[in-house]
Amino acid sequence: MTVLEMALSVADKIGNRLRCKIISANSFRKIRPFESKDVIDSLNSLGELLSEALQLMTNFQSIKTPRSIPAPGGKT
Repeated sequence: MTVLEMALSVADKIGNRLRCKIISANSFRKIRPFESKDVIDSLNSLGELLSEALQLMTNFQSIKTPRSIPAPGGKT
């Protein structure tokens, strides 16, 4: 297994868990109405963060041809 294949496998597993958490957060908001604006804002913020993380995983999974880029010290 190449490093890319291994990384894609990890991204897939993380992405699946993120999807489950997003569904859970959305379901929790729907079945348990909250009057506190702070709780609602926190749940909305959590949903946004999870969605952003999922988008990063999705973007990573779309990489077909990895390429090295220079790092500090001239290493790649």
